Amino acid sequence: MRIRRVHARVLRLACLALSCACVGGSAEPKDAPDAASDPAGVAPIVARAEAATASGDLDASVAAWREAYERTPWNTRLASSLVAAYVARAEQERTKPGGSKGLALAEADLRKALLIAPKQPEVERSLAIVLLERASLAADDADADRFRSQAAALAPELAAQTPVLRLPVERRLDIAFDLLERGQLDAGIDQLQSLVRDYPQSTAAAKLLAQAWVRKGDLQTRRGDYAGARQAYASAVELYARLLPCDGTRCDPADLETAHRNRISALLDAASFDEARAALAEAKGVGLRFDDLERKWPELESP
Repeated sequence: MRIRRVHARVLRLACLALSCACVGGSAEPKDAPDAASDPAGVAPIVARAEAATASGDLDASVAAWREAYERTPWNTRLASSLVAAYVARAEQERTKPGGSKGLALAEADLRKALLIAPKQPEVERSLAIVLLERASLAADDADADRFRSQAAALAPELAAQTPVLRLPVERRLDIAFDLLERGQLDAGIDQLQSLVRDYPQSTAAAKLLAQAWVRKGDLQTRRGDYAGARQAYASAVELYARLLPCDGTRCDPADLETAHRNRISALLDAASFDEARAALAEAKGVGLRFDDLERKWPELESP
């Protein structure tokens, strides 16, 4: 599959706009007030917000700045810090989880920032970029038109310079494949889940999503997240069931075997023997045999 790149101009503008917003709203806060001059008790909250921001924990950063701002909504310094935190998190959300889900989260954060700082040009431009990207991924014409209209109201010149782009299935598959190849499994899976919802007839999307779930399960197994691994493998098996028969065109028999084997192994490792026996029966139902697992695990025998 040939990998194409997201529209370079849009991405350059996105980085520039979001960077400007962060710089414009993240002036160094003054020293926290002492107890005598801090009747609202925001000093320890500000300290927590600064620590979260410095460590890159943007969820904690937003939560702390928001708490401090809500206690002293007249404090413009705290308002600027909260806006900057929302903008920074929006940029992160565009890439992780990325895809339709990430863009929706980024849009929500940027709209919250504009409620605090209405008509701030950098934030409006950032939101316009996100809306244009959402338009390019929209499966419905009405949704795409709505996103572009909102973007044009916020940043007319940017919307005019950005071509009307509706990504076809093949282009969206390329984006998802690129994300998976770069190790951004969550972003790739989110992109593919959206694609499968929009185009349930696309066997290529379902096949790639099933493969991604197997990779996710393998990663979770290595990390010791066995519950997550079991769920990932189960998601893969469910997708492969929709792709049967696995004749090498709709799906690869080796991939099908890997998904079922790993699912059974994960259940055995977790001592979930009833579920493992049920998973083995399901695998046999599609023509698979795992004699080695049955020899190694007598628990697979019916009780």
